[in-house]
Amino acid sequence: MPLLKGITADWYYEPSTSLSPFLREDIPSPVGEALFKRGIRSEAQLKAYLHPTWEVLENPFYLPDIEAALACLHEAIRDHIPIYIVTDYDVDGTTAAALLGDFLTRVGHARYHLHIPNRFTEGYGVSDAAIRKAIQGGYGLFIAADCGTKEGEKLKELHRRGIPILILDHHAVGEDPYPPAKAFINPQRPDSSYPNRFLSAAGVVFKVLQAYILRYGLPEAWLEGWLQLVAISLLADVMPLVGENRALVELGLRQMRHRPRAGLAALMPLAGIHESSRIFSRQVVYKLIPRLNAPGRLKDAQYTLYLLLQDQPSPTLEKVAVYMDQLNTYRRQVQKKMMDEVLIQLNQTYSTPSLTSLSVPPARVVVGRTWNKGIIGLLAAKLVELFYRPAAVLTYSENGELVGSARGPAQVPLYDLLNEYCRPFFLRFGGHDKAAGFTMEAKHLEAFKEAFISASVKYADVRKKDFIDAHLDLREYSIDQIAEWSERMEPIGPGNESIRLLLHGVRVAHVEKEKILLEYAGSWYEARSNLSVEQLRQCAYTPLPIVITPRRSPGGKLQLKLRDVILED
Repeated sequence: MPLLKGITADWYYEPSTSLSPFLREDIPSPVGEALFKRGIRSEAQLKAYLHPTWEVLENPFYLPDIEAALACLHEAIRDHIPIYIVTDYDVDGTTAAALLGDFLTRVGHARYHLHIPNRFTEGYGVSDAAIRKAIQGGYGLFIAADCGTKEGEKLKELHRRGIPILILDHHAVGEDPYPPAKAFINPQRPDSSYPNRFLSAAGVVFKVLQAYILRYGLPEAWLEGWLQLVAISLLADVMPLVGENRALVELGLRQMRHRPRAGLAALMPLAGIHESSRIFSRQVVYKLIPRLNAPGRLKDAQYTLYLLLQDQPSPTLEKVAVYMDQLNTYRRQVQKKMMDEVLIQLNQTYSTPSLTSLSVPPARVVVGRTWNKGIIGLLAAKLVELFYRPAAVLTYSENGELVGSARGPAQVPLYDLLNEYCRPFFLRFGGHDKAAGFTMEAKHLEAFKEAFISASVKYADVRKKDFIDAHLDLREYSIDQIAEWSERMEPIGPGNESIRLLLHGVRVAHVEKEKILLEYAGSWYEARSNLSVEQLRQCAYTPLPIVITPRRSPGGKLQLKLRDVILED
């Protein structure tokens, strides 16, 4: 496949020799190429892609241990057994908790407790405090959602005391022994026959509740009302948007537009999202999810859980939404300050933290004495975005231990890398190929840095790799036409990326931080880009090939996303 070298990425582009047989006259050929490359090969597939329905969803009874899980849950509901539920403090965890809480309330089971751990006092997953409270409170069923897969040792105490355990998780299983659960539902299990391995945790909870509703004849309308929580969780955890996942997101976004849950209806206007217009996946990712995550990052995720559980508007709910919005503003300020300190540390350690500097190792490791634990993951992700290398950001806990968050480029199997080369240094560890978290004793810091950097050597030459869907000839199609179809490809995300088009002979005519002007054949277009002002100014004024995504704003205005400038065509 031909390779084009851009400023920030290597772009693969293979012009289609034939278009999909369903191609209609109203579909521009560049869009037809993009659809073909996303596996759309028939009229039926096109219909399912443009208008996802419930029929796309997989059979929940293919989940591993589903029968044991249903029996366990039904016994607790039938016999009024108190249920203790533990989830994570991120958006996937809080939406999973809200689903379980809403379900138990609807079936009239009031004897349950939702435990969202505090990031700063308990850390991720099943804490000692949660196990102690479940035992002391006389709970007869323990449910771990968005956690539990890697916490078999802690769960043994519950098992020893005869408390049944139900795990609803989606994290990498690895080679560790399965936790001592009566039902261990995780589509990542090697023995799982469920077709969709990449559900979010809230997605797993939803499928279990779907199976329960089907088995015991409860109203299927409940499922419809929960779709928006599932959609948010899938977008928050960056799950692949193909097949079932994409259908769940699209159906959930429709619900948010027409009948948003009370808490979301209170928060959405503060995020600049309005019910009357179509809601795009990127709005949820960049505007809504950060506000839902802010309490868990800075204070306590109980605020998020409260907002997600509410089914009626109230003055208190409005106040909580405003507080979450304010927390997110503060989070941005803290994150900027911390990022400035990260870059200063890199500059002090190396002559320059640039991509091309030979003095910079193939992985970035930075440590702060007082950095906020709730934000280090965002910093690690930013370092990967800037330098396209694995990155780990660590900070000290009150007890002297180091808490770390790691991220990696798409080509780096981050979880396997850390598991194979760094696991001996960790007290706790979990995650997947895109993101991982860990804690360790401070005395292991240098050994960890050496191991992490050494393990990343084999990925030292990786560049971001992306694809181009088609060449755009503006003599045949207008950008407005393509933008209209670009939005019909929503929701977009991994596995269903927004359309990428190659456009030759474009001049970068004007560059400012917030505004870029492109000139093509005498026509002018405004664009936005993640490329730096310096990068764009280096190639200004000379007609060059560029990679763009045309789209429309929620208000209908044409927007151009300038993804890269091709230097070697």
